[in-house]
Amino acid sequence: MILRVNDTFFYLLTALVVAAMIAPQLIIASSRWESLSDDVRDNGVLIEGNRLAGMAAGSGLSFEMVRDSRGRLVARITADRELGDPTNIASAGVFDALQAHELEAMAGFVLRVTFTINSTDLNGAATTHVGGFQLGIGQSGWSEHTLTADAQEIEVMVYPPNCDPGYAFFGVWPSALAGANSVDLHSIRVEAVEPYACSQE
Repeated sequence: MILRVNDTFFYLLTALVVAAMIAPQLIIASSRWESLSDDVRDNGVLIEGNRLAGMAAGSGLSFEMVRDSRGRLVARITADRELGDPTNIASAGVFDALQAHELEAMAGFVLRVTFTINSTDLNGAATTHVGGFQLGIGQSGWSEHTLTADAQEIEVMVYPPNCDPGYAFFGVWPSALAGANSVDLHSIRVEAVEPYACSQE
């Protein structure tokens, strides 16, 4: 159909009206997103309780949600094989990931990651590896720590190789020596410390 002048004017006017209706909503949404990002950077991300239940378990590991002696929901993580076992498929252990808005808010920042964890009463692991992983950080992201029966905070720093991190995983891998292979993970706290001179590539 050939548009008449009046038709052209009508469609142009309609487009302007629709744009005028949508623009304020886009501005509000953008403002809310910026506010949410500021909140993530200012207060960090706390992974605990029901969110721990959404973690993923890599090869050679499993976990279940249990209540500790104080009734708190914790993730009981068990390792069937040692980190570094040649039969393992490389992974971030039992891990959680930052959600999209959290990842965007913390992109380009040094991250402080605090694991609150203890060895279990039954079959408790003597040590555990913990780590933070982003694009460009492979299995070198792991560090090993000695555990006790009391919950303790283990802190690691993550320096992003890339300004666009792609993903951010934070994982636990208990030792699996002689059946002493279990830990209780209470929480993971992720905090943006300071901007970092990461690569734009």
